Amino acid sequence: MKYDFVVSLPVHEQPRVILDQTNNMLKYLGKKTMIVLHLSKSFNFKNLPEHDYSFLLHDNIAINFNKLPTERGNLVHVHNSNFNFAKNNFEFSYFMFHSSNDMYVRHGANEYIKKVKNAIHQQPTSIRLTWPQYVLALGDNDLKKIMQYLNIDKIFGTQAEGIFFEKEVFQEMVNVIDRFYKFGNYQFYCREEIYYPTIISKFTKDVFTPIVYSEVCRNKITKEIILGIASGTYCEDENEHNAAGEYKMYDFNNVYAVKRINRKYNDKLRKLIRTLN
Repeated sequence: MKYDFVVSLPVHEQPRVILDQTNNMLKYLGKKTMIVLHLSKSFNFKNLPEHDYSFLLHDNIAINFNKLPTERGNLVHVHNSNFNFAKNNFEFSYFMFHSSNDMYVRHGANEYIKKVKNAIHQQPTSIRLTWPQYVLALGDNDLKKIMQYLNIDKIFGTQAEGIFFEKEVFQEMVNVIDRFYKFGNYQFYCREEIYYPTIISKFTKDVFTPIVYSEVCRNKITKEIILGIASGTYCEDENEHNAAGEYKMYDFNNVYAVKRINRKYNDKLRKLIRTLN
């Protein structure tokens, strides 16, 4: 079977929440989706109730047992590892990033992904000169080698949640990143928010915005925001967040998921999302 989508999902240690999230993804993305889990090193199968293992038996879930460190700033190598695992085991068309605390609330993402093919922020870091990821990126010698190799002179930023790529485009990025980036070199920072947006333009020119609304970039997730996005009516004035008019973070006609939802099964927002059609 050829899958439309492979979702790269680093997860923590709560099996019930993992199953809740993967069920949510399959509900909205469809059965031609394969979710590749990367389990954190803290994930321990010992002493779990038997029913908590059910996510391991799901036909649309695979586990990359190459358990790599997943501290903050250590996710470029995790997503690349999940991609290589998927490439060696499945046929698929698109590769997507999600985090363990985002969830879908609206249908239509699958059609949108097939239409636009690649989505990631390419936010000029000149807008946010004090952004910690940018400051740390300036001292990243592996990034400097990548940029020199590709003849790139500007660093760009993105959120990681809800970005997606054609398989072939992501393969080209992985080839370059894995050639120069050595995990453990230098200070940890969120390289996944820097590497991919900085080099994407060398592999495709048509790039759209991510499909996850993140409270890290905007407002704290509330019931009202969830219901607004679910109904397709939620919108914000981009000028409130970007007075210079230089960059558009979201296309609210094509936002389908939200971050951050607490990793607690009975969290009130998680319960609300389970009731959505």
